[in-house]
Amino acid sequence: MRIGLSFPIFLQFAVTRFASAAIGKSFSSNDPILQYSIKHSVQLEQVQKELIELTSRKFGNVMMGAPEVVQLNQNLIRAIKAKNILDVGLFTGYSALGAALAVPSDGTVVGMDVYSEYFDQVGDVVITDVNLRRKIKTFFQPAEITMNQLIENGTAGQWDFCFIDADKKNYITYFEQCLSLLRSGGIITIDNVLWSGRIVQPKDEMDESTRAIDDLNKLVANDTRVFVSLLPIADGLTIALKK
Repeated sequence: MRIGLSFPIFLQFAVTRFASAAIGKSFSSNDPILQYSIKHSVQLEQVQKELIELTSRKFGNVMMGAPEVVQLNQNLIRAIKAKNILDVGLFTGYSALGAALAVPSDGTVVGMDVYSEYFDQVGDVVITDVNLRRKIKTFFQPAEITMNQLIENGTAGQWDFCFIDADKKNYITYFEQCLSLLRSGGIITIDNVLWSGRIVQPKDEMDESTRAIDDLNKLVANDTRVFVSLLPIADGLTIALKK
């Protein structure tokens, strides 16, 4: 049987199709293995369920972190006894809420986003518990400005955990700033690093966001300042432990 593609092109096509099918957030995939994994691991607080429901109803869940990713973040936060958290890409507040639930009563979660309306319409509505809400400090301006201000204020090396889930073209900038702010033994997690499988496309077929993610992945993989794992969870998650 003849195939209308040369074998290398066919192989690339097959890999891309398989990767795209195998990658997905739990709330947008019917994959039975993924759903089994979620059923037997993800444990949501009532406030998280309410925030997910309201976000989905108002804005859809495309830009919201997957529950399996946010819970992994929470477990990492607990494991290293983190108190000071950077949340780059606040959106409606789901990842910031997860971090606030994981840190102790005197913990701080700095949530950063360019736009305030998403959090105003969801996070502020759902997160009404005073003890939770006072942990979350929101900054609505470009994240690089907020993190530069934190560096200038002398807090470099004092943060414990950072989650990056924002505009892809600035991923390398965010990674470098987070690395400056993190203490030794602190953790950076970076979402969307497989980008629905598009990351395995030939470089000349990648759009700007895909190229930016690919550049970041290559940088982090060879960065001697961190220990790194790239996991095929949800849309791809990098975990970088600062040496």
